[in-house]
Amino acid sequence: MDHHKTEPIAGIEMPATATDRRLSFAVSMANLDAEKVLSAFGKYGNYQVSFDDNIKSKYSVAILYSSQMMIMGFIANPPQFECNIQQPEHASKWEYTVLDSCYVADPNNWTIACNDIPNASFKFNETSPRTTLNSEFDLVCRDEHWAQHASSLFMLGVFSTLFSALNFQGGMIVTPFLTQLSDLHGRRYTFLVPLWTAVAAALACSIAPTYGLFLFFRFVAGVGTTGYSTIGWVLCCESVAVEFRSIIPLVGTFTWVAGIMMVGVLRMMIDNWRWLYFAISVPGLLTISYYWLIPESLHWMITHNRSKGISRYIQSSSRFNNVHVCLPECKSTATKPAEEKSRTFLDMVRNKAILFHLIVHCLIM
Repeated sequence: MDHHKTEPIAGIEMPATATDRRLSFAVSMANLDAEKVLSAFGKYGNYQVSFDDNIKSKYSVAILYSSQMMIMGFIANPPQFECNIQQPEHASKWEYTVLDSCYVADPNNWTIACNDIPNASFKFNETSPRTTLNSEFDLVCRDEHWAQHASSLFMLGVFSTLFSALNFQGGMIVTPFLTQLSDLHGRRYTFLVPLWTAVAAALACSIAPTYGLFLFFRFVAGVGTTGYSTIGWVLCCESVAVEFRSIIPLVGTFTWVAGIMMVGVLRMMIDNWRWLYFAISVPGLLTISYYWLIPESLHWMITHNRSKGISRYIQSSSRFNNVHVCLPECKSTATKPAEEKSRTFLDMVRNKAILFHLIVHCLIM
């Protein structure tokens, strides 16, 4: 039986097989330099700049962070109050002498705290109920310091109280593992998960039935904020050209101040602390859209040889910027070692110089 072989026709390029296309694709993506690729799209590449605005001006990293810090200054201040003693009609009545808003003197001239007297309560002079945490949970007099613990729980690296130390320890525990996870599994999810955790915890704060739960959710929000602010900063820097990175702190400063101003403006319109907390937290739900809007870091994909992800990024960026990038010109000239050693957080701790600077930085912060 005569078998005929198909010969290539002169002047006509035969279509490559799937194997050839995959091989050519892998070769074109190999040894790319992320900095050269980003610079090839331009300093003000539309795709990169819009992505950086989504991260740094996203109304979640800078604005959500600063508003969550600033709100305690508005909802943790006790209004004017007095000790209100209501004694049963048929019981023998004691005559108390009011010393101040917190303490009274009984007939035996013993000084007693108002909340230690049966049927006594604090009466707050406020235009509407529940304007502050203090008035709803009676955080006044000897319990007033509890209102400040919520700020300590959220703020990072402050050692003024036990709760702030717990929050610092939480950040110290979470951040090294989270940054290690971002190196292993990518920046995108290690940024989104802490962000959504912080948003959910902030919303939970506005409906917390007890002050203990409020403190717990503030702690969770603080730990989540530690994670997404750290990874978000790295993701910002890795998503734009080197020439544009000096603008990132400027944009972050404006959005940070915007979050602080937002709390003050909303406080003038909202008296109830729960509705105010909800109002500054609910915009965080918009970050759900980041699941579709935020791509993975190009640096991370190139380092981990994610060819498909690199291809999607370059195609989307080229289409959005209307710029064609010549990949052969974006190759890295550096020679990679045959075996790359993986570093962990423990390697950093073992380095005495880095450990010294880490301790100094923690003390300063």
